[in-house]
Amino acid sequence: MGIERIKLNNQYGRIYFHSSTTIESDLLIQLIHENNDKFQLYPDQSLGFKGDFLVSNEKIKEIEGLLNYLTTD
Repeated sequence: MGIERIKLNNQYGRIYFHSSTTIESDLLIQLIHENNDKFQLYPDQSLGFKGDFLVSNEKIKEIEGLLNYLTTD
C-alpha cells in the first residue's frame, strides 16, 4: 500500500508513506479540515492521527480505512 512505516501507541498513530505512494491530496485536505482534532500532517510528510486504540484490531481497522481512503493504486 505504499507505507514506509507506522508508529502506534494507545492514543496516537503516525503513518510514514513511501515516496512512490500516490495520495489523493484533495481527500487529505478534506479529511484534515473536517477532522482537525484527529488528523495532522507533519513537515516530514507523515500523517498523524488520534484515537482510543485499546484493542489491536481497532488500530488495524482504522489504518486500513484511512489508507484506502487516501491512496490510489
